[in-house]
Amino acid sequence: MLRTLLTCLLFLIPVTASAVNDKELYDPAPPADSAFVRLVNGGTAKIGGVIGNIQFKNVSAPGASPYSLLKEGVYDLVVNGKKTRITIKSGGYYSFAVAGDGSVITINDPLIKNPAKAMIYFYNLSDAKEASLRAPSHNTDIIGKQTSGSGSAKEINALTLDIAITANNIDVARYANTGLKRRTGYSFILSGSGAELKGAMVENGVSKAK
Repeated sequence: MLRTLLTCLLFLIPVTASAVNDKELYDPAPPADSAFVRLVNGGTAKIGGVIGNIQFKNVSAPGASPYSLLKEGVYDLVVNGKKTRITIKSGGYYSFAVAGDGSVITINDPLIKNPAKAMIYFYNLSDAKEASLRAPSHNTDIIGKQTSGSGSAKEINALTLDIAITANNIDVARYANTGLKRRTGYSFILSGSGAELKGAMVENGVSKAK
């Protein structure tokens, strides 16, 4: 019964009307020749990086930078002196997820399609073989069984909810009474190894052009 209740809460679209034009409710689409990119840190210390004319500075561990606008093309992403060749195609949102060993996983993040909902992103950058993002008070997964070195996303209703990052049957991090706002993205990141796992929650943002 609890699982059924949460499923209804997560996926029932609110019926509240809005006078705002629909096109103003969605995340900004990149220009035709560009994409948005960001750095996601799954390590144990702050990191920085460079790609094209974009500098990522002091990204928390774990944590994520805001998205920045980058023209499509082929680039070298440099993090801690290590180069990774990256191909950027226009129209997308890219997360360069840096694992604890310094390896980079490029993840194409989906955009929110329903302006009445929030988007949840979960990245397992730890050495845990599987990890889940859960609603513990309802004993159900929001995003379940995310393998090491991968990321996933899901739209859910904009509501207030307890959220936990769980690995090895333990809540690594718990975020009580998390108020999720409509048309907003939230990233949950799991990093670390063995018994030294650590979680983070970041509200997604876009850097303003200078």
